[in-house]
Amino acid sequence: MLVETESEAEAEVEADANSDASLLEVDSDALVETDSDAEADANLDACLLEIDSDLLTETDSELKTDSDALLETDSEVKTDSDTLAEIDVLASEALIDDEVDTLVDSEINSDTEAN
Repeated sequence: MLVETESEAEAEVEADANSDASLLEVDSDALVETDSDAEADANLDACLLEIDSDLLTETDSELKTDSDALLETDSEVKTDSDTLAEIDVLASEALIDDEVDTLVDSEINSDTEAN
């Protein structure tokens, strides 16, 4: 039968306490490291969001510029279309006048030949 002495039992308890203290210290270091990693990740996410926001602002600005250019082009096309419609109306009126003149001339020639 083994009998532990009081000093052996105290040494064992002290060793267990030292082991527990070491484990607590390691856990504490791990938590600090995890905190640092989490903070670094949060900072990285914030930077990425800022970069994305800047890119979106730049893209929005480019789209607005493109949209303005398209509106200007649309306005020019509308003006050109209106001008062409006006020219078409004038040309149609001129053709009608020419046809009327040709018919009048034809009738005059028919009347002259008949006499």
